[in-house]
Amino acid sequence: MSLKEKIHLAYYALSQNNLLVAKELIEQSEQEILSLEKDNHSIQLAADLGGVMIDYGTWTKELEIIKRGTLFALEIVEAFPEEKLVLSHYYNLANGYSALKSFAHQEAFDNGSIPREYLDEKAAYRKVIQVASTKKLNKHERQLLPEILTNYGNVLDTVGRPVEALEFYNRALGIKPNKPETLGNKAITLKRLAINAHGHTHLFILEAKRLFELALGNSPHPQLGKHLSEHLKQIQAIIDAHEKDFSVEQYQTPESTSDFHEFMRNICFRHKLYLTPTTLIGQKENQFFGDPLFISEMRADLGDTKKFDRYITFFNQIKQDYIFARYLLVQSQYQANHAEVIDQDVDFYYPLDYSLYSSYVEMLKVSYRLAVDTLDKVGFFVKDYCDLKSLSPRETKFRNVFSTRKNPLELRSELKQQKNIYLFGLLDLALDLREGGIYSLIYERRNALTHRFLSIHAEGVIENDQDKTLPKLQIDEFRRETIQVLQILKAAIIYLILFVDVKEKNHTTVGLVMPVVSTKVDGVFRWKPSAGDSNV
Repeated sequence: MSLKEKIHLAYYALSQNNLLVAKELIEQSEQEILSLEKDNHSIQLAADLGGVMIDYGTWTKELEIIKRGTLFALEIVEAFPEEKLVLSHYYNLANGYSALKSFAHQEAFDNGSIPREYLDEKAAYRKVIQVASTKKLNKHERQLLPEILTNYGNVLDTVGRPVEALEFYNRALGIKPNKPETLGNKAITLKRLAINAHGHTHLFILEAKRLFELALGNSPHPQLGKHLSEHLKQIQAIIDAHEKDFSVEQYQTPESTSDFHEFMRNICFRHKLYLTPTTLIGQKENQFFGDPLFISEMRADLGDTKKFDRYITFFNQIKQDYIFARYLLVQSQYQANHAEVIDQDVDFYYPLDYSLYSSYVEMLKVSYRLAVDTLDKVGFFVKDYCDLKSLSPRETKFRNVFSTRKNPLELRSELKQQKNIYLFGLLDLALDLREGGIYSLIYERRNALTHRFLSIHAEGVIENDQDKTLPKLQIDEFRRETIQVLQILKAAIIYLILFVDVKEKNHTTVGLVMPVVSTKVDGVFRWKPSAGDSNV
């Protein structure tokens, strides 16, 4: 029997739950591979075996065999150029790191830190998703992609980033709408978020129920089916406990007041830029066009007259900055007389490099800059709210609030005691934004826009210029980046709300506690100038 056949039989034995045969074949194959000279063929065989070893070790909870299998999976990724590999090679590596994380994550979270294996797992899934977006996939790879997207959603969800997790579940369902694993994981996330989906709790619960039923109707494997059935029973118990009709909350979205208003709504819906829980559902019929998301309540001692006003003021400003940055994005894409009049009395001079200048381009730049600046306000909110004495206000930036440079994966000591999953989500997002992180370019762009220069160009006219002091971007690329920054900021704002809501619900004090429910700003506090104000 050839080594290749032996590895295939080991995989088949494992799929049939014949663990003794699978283990014997794995051990024999591993010894043979270790006796071979390393060449392209043996590395390929080792990678195939590595996938089987990772699956076996995950099933039997054997850490050492997972480690060895992960090394085999890593070896082929490091040995071959990207174009020579298939998605399954990256997928096996990600699975290996995922299995290793399972042995470490609970202890790490209990100690207030993110396990190193989580970062490896996240990076491996991101790599396979990036590779999938740039190559023509074969049939097996196309079938594997929904699994990859679902697993990456799970990765984000386990660390307190459900907003982004739901986006990847939706992407997976866009490819394979009835995949039970994806339907079930999305339902579990919505079920968990329902209590914090203020004003939309019934929608979340009923959508989770629909997804559980759909998943169970699409032949999940027995272990998953049992798990999803338990969740569905819990959902049904919640619904049955209500004496009145348990139906989706009804909201009447006002009619658009202008063509621009309708244009803005379409962009915000398409890119999920509204601060409303309904954007997490992913279905247009359930959308509420607006930004109702807010801190639901805050609890304070009867003698504390400042807490509510202070943090509602902070959050109002965060929300106002986000909404204005979003408006600038939309206005930059909509021709309007009031925007064009800004440029009518201004002379610009042609620089011969085809760079673009107008108020519309400037709006896009300011939208980007304001969105990144607002991330730092989210960081300041947490610093002040949690009384982080180890940081001065001047030093406070989103990227350094949640952990130190010395211990980047570990929450600051004042934050560890919170035992709040959404702090881990904010920390992980901050790590992505730090130097070397997947989103680190965002701050580089912001710094160029704020302190130096960044030029925008029409499609296809940027020359090959290596001058790093003047970054050059095509207008479409910069627009996409601006939308991404707004989506990141939206996620950070929602995680902030979830963090505060969970913290306030767990709030205990020796004295009396009084919940303070927020009142919407209206009337005179919605300030606007009189037309043609003569005091200007």
